[in-house]
Amino acid sequence: MYKGRSQTVCGSNDIAFSPICEPGIGEALGLSYAIQWAYELQLTNVDFEMDAKRVVDYYNKGSDDISEFGAIIDDCRRRRCY
Repeated sequence: MYKGRSQTVCGSNDIAFSPICEPGIGEALGLSYAIQWAYELQLTNVDFEMDAKRVVDYYNKGSDDISEFGAIIDDCRRRRCY
């Protein structure tokens, strides 16, 4: 979901996953898709809200996680500067 300057809802997007991965990877993929969607809509100055503490902490602070989870979040961090 995204809101305009007046905080009214302007649109939303929903993607369904089959539960074939661990929850942290699913949450990281959700952030990745949200960043891509914001880019495609040419949105700027976007704030993303999440309730997945592991994703938020890793995204904000970084880590030396070389797992699939770490690779997805590192990609999200690189793409934030589009």
